[in-house]
Amino acid sequence: MQPATLKPPALIMLRKIIGLFYCVALAASIAVQAQDNVSMALRGSINGFAEAAMTYRSGFDSWIVTVQAGSANANAGFLFSPVGASFNPKWANGASVSLNTKSIWYDNGSDGIYNQTSGSYYTFISSDRPSGTNAEGYVFETSATPTSVTNVTQAPISSSVTAGQAVVVTATTGAALPSGQKVYLRYAPGGN
Repeated sequence: MQPATLKPPALIMLRKIIGLFYCVALAASIAVQAQDNVSMALRGSINGFAEAAMTYRSGFDSWIVTVQAGSANANAGFLFSPVGASFNPKWANGASVSLNTKSIWYDNGSDGIYNQTSGSYYTFISSDRPSGTNAEGYVFETSATPTSVTNVTQAPISSSVTAGQAVVVTATTGAALPSGQKVYLRYAPGGN
């Protein structure tokens, strides 16, 4: 018995079906990585539990906001929730949070607590997760608004690097780093 040979119309149809399958698979993989919340806000003692809108960072799939503390508070509470959500859903730690350390924000958790210093700036970061799922993030304390990396260069340029050759990578910031802020630079041959 010989294997079946597809005639041109059947072969074309098979190719279309396989192509459609790949398009559906690609669309599904993109949908899995989509942004979960259309907005997010920090609510806490630092802002009278009003909404401080956060900025979505698509490359990190996370939300970020920096707020200056107007007063000291050894038990400053905070949580994250979508703008206008009236605390439902919400994510919070339910315990004392160590600054500059990754923390879990529990779905529907009790307020996280940190020691707030008057005049300091606090940067709150939360991963973007759907309701019913825990998130994670950080609370950083700095002496001023954190500065951004404005430019990264390398010498020699990527296309000119040979095996074993030293590479100098330079990161430029928009201003001097405030105390409490650090910049980490990672380089890997073949891309990051």
